Amino acid sequence: MGTWSKYCDTFRGNGKQQGKQTAPNSSKAHIYSTRYFLLRGVERMPNLKKTTPYSINDFINWNINQELVLSPKYQRNPVWTENAKSYLIDSILRGYPIPPIYIRQRIDLTTRKTIREVIDGQQRLRAIIDFYNDKFRIHRTHNQTYPNKIFSELPDDVKLDFLRFEISVEVIQIEDDAYIYDMFARLNTNNVVLNKQELRNAKFRGEFKVFVYLVASEWRDIFLENKVFSESKMTRMADVEMVSMFIINIVDGFTTDTPTYIDSFYKKYDVSFSKENIVWSKLDDIREMLENIFKSNQFDPTLFHTKNYFYTLFCFLNHHMFGTENCDIRRLGVFDVTKIKENINLLIEKLMLFQAEFNNFFETETSILNIDFIKFRQYHQSRTTNKNEREERVKILTEAIEQLL
Repeated sequence: MGTWSKYCDTFRGNGKQQGKQTAPNSSKAHIYSTRYFLLRGVERMPNLKKTTPYSINDFINWNINQELVLSPKYQRNPVWTENAKSYLIDSILRGYPIPPIYIRQRIDLTTRKTIREVIDGQQRLRAIIDFYNDKFRIHRTHNQTYPNKIFSELPDDVKLDFLRFEISVEVIQIEDDAYIYDMFARLNTNNVVLNKQELRNAKFRGEFKVFVYLVASEWRDIFLENKVFSESKMTRMADVEMVSMFIINIVDGFTTDTPTYIDSFYKKYDVSFSKENIVWSKLDDIREMLENIFKSNQFDPTLFHTKNYFYTLFCFLNHHMFGTENCDIRRLGVFDVTKIKENINLLIEKLMLFQAEFNNFFETETSILNIDFIKFRQYHQSRTTNKNEREERVKILTEAIEQLL
């Protein structure tokens, strides 16, 4: 019999020692009894919590009246930066929903006050209360309508909207600390494991991250319509990571985009991204060309709609339209940014010829093109984020298009 089964027998009075009930260690009994009833007493569960919306004004008043406990013994210490706080406040000012708060509600019999202990969400509430108390300003990066404003400097109607903003609250009504510890642990461990871009999203809240998200929203349609990413992949921020790599290619040229390198790029431009306007302009021009290519009746996206080939096509366009930093691949002047619009149909035609030759080579092992198709495919299947392989992919595609011109 397992330890838990033995304990359940003991707790139910089935344990025997010289004819007497065996008592477990008293320090463990409290925890085990709670878990036992949670497992066995399912009928109690619906009464343990209720969902109620409360306004920010409610939380502020509770804090003033000492009815809000932000640091109970099972909570973490506050760790948010001003950047993170500003990002949250901007979300509230825009009317965006924020995650629910979990609190335990109990009555202090001495003062007859209702005390609310925060189980999960203390950092959000600290940010909200600190902003109300003018302890930090909204960053210009996050909100250009009220840049560098503290709460008292906002217009009265905006202050009212802020105070009226409702947060969904899960109110737990149980005294047992063991249950609360268990709930807090589950809230902080039962989430889906975050991927690298999701971790980046949680870590950075500065100018570059905001810029990437604005750009990604503009690329959403082309990614979805051409099945570069599925909806499920985009909910896990695959599109945001791809846009990050587009921007890195424009700014730094071909790089090995390891998670560490991408993180360092976010960190480098977290406070200020002065290249925003020029990068945005180039991204818009490249996206326009990609939309023209993929929407053309001449174009069959069989090859280039897949993620790695799509990235290669982006880098090809960036190089020939604008030039790539620290890259000696020959540029095709006919596709310079000043000429590509008038020659877009020519490019589409040559891309289709290239795709036909690519397919023909792997069917017949022959081609009119003098390029290494095997290497081209291999570099899209392995070491796909490596600098040398990425540059070689664009070089091979360039040589093929040049031979077809």
